[in-house]
Amino acid sequence: MKKVLFVMNNLQCGGAEKALVSLLREMDFTKYEVDLYLFTHDGLFMDQIPAQVNLLPAPKAYHFFDMPVKTAVIENLKKGDIVIALNRILAGFVYKSESIKSRQEQKVWKYLSKAIAKLEKKYDFAIGYLEKTPNYFCIEKVSATKKIGFIHNDYNKLQMDAGIDLPYFEKFDRIFTISEQCETILKENFPSVVKKFGVMYNIVSPETLHSMAAEKVDFNPSGFALVSVGRLNTQKGFDIAIDALKILTDKGLDLYWYILGEGEERPVLEEKIKANNL
Repeated sequence: MKKVLFVMNNLQCGGAEKALVSLLREMDFTKYEVDLYLFTHDGLFMDQIPAQVNLLPAPKAYHFFDMPVKTAVIENLKKGDIVIALNRILAGFVYKSESIKSRQEQKVWKYLSKAIAKLEKKYDFAIGYLEKTPNYFCIEKVSATKKIGFIHNDYNKLQMDAGIDLPYFEKFDRIFTISEQCETILKENFPSVVKKFGVMYNIVSPETLHSMAAEKVDFNPSGFALVSVGRLNTQKGFDIAIDALKILTDKGLDLYWYILGEGEERPVLEEKIKANNL
């Protein structure tokens, strides 16, 4: 039986997370022993992980890099963990000096990696199922015969630093993305490793769709309702949707717009909604 590892940040509401759950539900567990490594055990799709998948413990130190630096440093100094405290301080300088969020994550890995242990188990296949941290972890913290990386977006739109990614890409056996256009963009950015790139479309699991469709939803809005589903990041343009809703409501339309999703832009979008009295 082949041993397979998938690495992902979490299972929040997003296209890559949904695709991963669908892929897991379609795997033949008579042929594959599957482990799943998440940096945080949270998200909308956590309860959809197949019972046959072994969910590995989340790294204990990860949450220190996702909290205020002062709090993280004090907690670790109290425990005598100077290494984590120091690297959290250094990561804090990255957050302050780098304005592009995708590059923040790229650069912070240098310090986060010092607080996360390598996995002891040896795998036949290790798969970093998302750009940045999952890919980096797959290369540096996992022992596997074959390693596969994923880029679930247009690389140019991600605004990432190709110079940081290249050394990792060189160590992957294959790197998949979600469309031919995304593959072309990767080849333009990384001409030295073009043979590693390929396309793997996101899987839609019929079982998942049927189970979700059967769920009862307590939802009966008054007025005209719109529903949008997607990750709350700048690429989705939900800030523009708020502007559009403001224009429509100012014209007297009785309209309600529901956005289903999570992401780093939530506080910004919530503030904009409040500022526009929506």
